[in-house]
Amino acid sequence: MVPVVQRNVSLAALVLTLSLGLCAALPGCLGDDDGGVSVPPEAQNNLLVMSCENDREYNLYTLDLDGGMPTKLTSNPGMYDEQPTWSPDRSQVAFSRYADRSDQVFILNLDDKSVMELPNQPMDCYGPSWSPDGESILMSCEGDDRDAHIYRYFLKDSGAMSVTNNPDSDDRNPAWSPDGAYAAFDRYYSRNREVVSVKLRDGEITQYPGQPEYCMEPAWSPDGGSIAMSCEGSGRNGDIYVIDIDKFQLKKLTDNSEADDRNPSWNWNGDLLVFDRRIDRERAVYVRDMEDGSLVKLMSLPGECRQATF
Repeated sequence: MVPVVQRNVSLAALVLTLSLGLCAALPGCLGDDDGGVSVPPEAQNNLLVMSCENDREYNLYTLDLDGGMPTKLTSNPGMYDEQPTWSPDRSQVAFSRYADRSDQVFILNLDDKSVMELPNQPMDCYGPSWSPDGESILMSCEGDDRDAHIYRYFLKDSGAMSVTNNPDSDDRNPAWSPDGAYAAFDRYYSRNREVVSVKLRDGEITQYPGQPEYCMEPAWSPDGGSIAMSCEGSGRNGDIYVIDIDKFQLKKLTDNSEADDRNPSWNWNGDLLVFDRRIDRERAVYVRDMEDGSLVKLMSLPGECRQATF
């Protein structure tokens, strides 16, 4: 049995692909890498990891879009397991766990589902993003003032160093560039939140003009040329945008006045973009074909799911 998919617009090929688990039937779904950063063979798939709420528990699940049903990874009553991110070789998942009024980053091994808390985290930390070389993890960490800053945690040394430390800003949701040279994140400053990036070597900040108000949750495209994000604009609901970071050209991907679209994530070659959508207090996961703009809703999920990540 495979997950059922609901069509939002006409895309018979993608619906057939997701329904029957035949990704090869869709041109480009598992196509060759177009260049840029090399993608490990084990990452060249459409396996999602996500956080799903059921009976007020938030646990992690995987779902293979090429066929299969959701697989439960964690089960912890009273804890919130959220914001998962893959290791480059897909053998582990880093995620944030909320328990006892505190957030910390953990690592889950897929082979035996063992879980380890990262030692020596600087404070309340969450929103991990694994580096392309697998050696470090970016995360947001809060101090006593509740403002967050970006930290880089080195797995070999079990220690973290600050990446941003602006006392007047609140920095969250880091995302590595595919080449590992930059980190995109959203910054709250002067009553607005926008997506920026930092060069990790020297701390240089790059802003991207033309964003609507309140943009957040960046996701770097596999070729490194674009960043997807969720922007609220003048309303309270988010829409998904993509910005060309060289030309500063902004493209709006979703435009539904009744929907709140969040947490975009690209698949390994940029053909698909997954995000979660809330309508009337109900949240679901959607997949967008980046070639023709068609949209499908993933069905048969274990509760309300969000933060799906390729």
